[in-house]
Parts: sequence; C-alpha cells; structure tokens
Amino acid sequence: KFIPNPLTLDGGHKFDLRVYMVIAWTSPLIAFYHPGFARVSMTKYHRGDPSKSSHITNTALAKAKFKNNTELAKFQMRSLDQLQEALYSQGSVDDDMWVTNVLEPEIKRMMVHLIKAVNPKMTKRAGLFGVYGCDFLIDSNLKIWFVEANRSPAFQGTTEAKGELQRSMLTEVMDLVEVLASQGPKAIQWHNLRNLQPILYIPNEGEVERDGGCGETHFGLFDERCSSVLSQLR
Repeated sequence: KFIPNPLTLDGGHKFDLRVYMVIAWTSPLIAFYHPGFARVSMTKYHRGDPSKSSHITNTALAKAKFKNNTELAKFQMRSLDQLQEALYSQGSVDDDMWVTNVLEPEIKRMMVHLIKAVNPKMTKRAGLFGVYGCDFLIDSNLKIWFVEANRSPAFQGTTEAKGELQRSMLTEVMDLVEVLASQGPKAIQWHNLRNLQPILYIPNEGEVERDGGCGETHFGLFDERCSSVLSQLR
C-alpha cells in the first residue's frame, strides 16, 4: 500500500525507520527489539514526483549525491534520539519523549504480532537464531506503518555511525546466543543487556525438534564457526 502522506523532516524530506528484530532462540522462542535509525530521502517529497530520490531512502542513492560518508551520515542517517529532537523541534509531536513513549512501544507491538504469525512455521531447534531488518513508516497523522522485514539486512556499514551501531548490536547478539548455547535460557542476565530489549518469550510445549536442517526459515546455527566470528568481533 502506498502511503501518500508520510511525516517529513527538514522542511519536507520523507524518512523511514530501520530497526532490528532478533530471534535469539527458537526452542523456546526468545525475541528482542534493537533500536536502529531513521533514513532520510535526498530530495523533498512530492506525491507526484517520479524521481526515486524523493520517495526512497536507499543509501546507494544517497552516496551518489554526497562526496563523503561524513556528509552522508549527517544528512541521511539519524539516531532515534536525533529523530525525537527533530520531530519535537519542528512541532510534529508535542511530547519530547514521543519516540520512547509511543513510537518504540508500537513498533515492539507490531513485531510481536509478526513473530506470532510466523512462529508455527519456525523450525524449533536449540541453537537457531536470526537478525532481521524491519522497516517502518510514520504518516502525517502519526500512524505507524510496518513496511517490511528483511531476513538479510546489509551489515557492511555504509557510514561510520551505522557501522558502529551494527557492530555493537551483532556483538551483543552473539554474546547472548553464546550464553544460550552453553547454559540455556535461564542463564540470561536480563539486567545486563545493553541495547537488546526483550519483547517475546514463548516456552516449549512438549517435545521439540532437535534434528535435521533449518528448512526455509533462514536461521543461523550457533556452532564453532559462530564462536570464531564472535572472537573476531571482540
């Protein structure tokens, strides 16, 4: 569905949100939300404008306009704190904590519905985990729309800020998965989590499948290779 009335920033630039949904374990199912960032389009939004740069927040399009990643990061990539400041200062919201009080809780609620919808099709096997890029759009009435979930989000870090956020997230995810693999869910130190925020826990019911492949669920499997990657991240 095309959203004709997106909320805009900087006098008319369309933006969307990329946040992360982490399925840390499928047996039992444990899911987390991780904050992401806002991506701003390169040109001002006009509904009838056929140019991609006013409708799409694709980083590849942005890189063609800016000479270096510093300029790109300053304009296109906004942290959620920066988004909150911008929305409040331009009068789009009257709550200076709207992102924390309204936006993120609604995103988490939508993620829970999404996970529950696909849960029956998930392979229930200890060691499976996945990181998904979830995109959301806010319209001019402050309605939050779920756009898509990407099962293979890019992690190459096109800007320094994005790269740092993703490195920090992946390190925390791998730390968590390592604990789950070696000690089980009861060993999670929930109060020590840095940015991962738990959103759903579905306990096992009866026997769970622990053999066979991952089917079409596209999860990673925590094994010795993952341990090696984790060591490199550290």
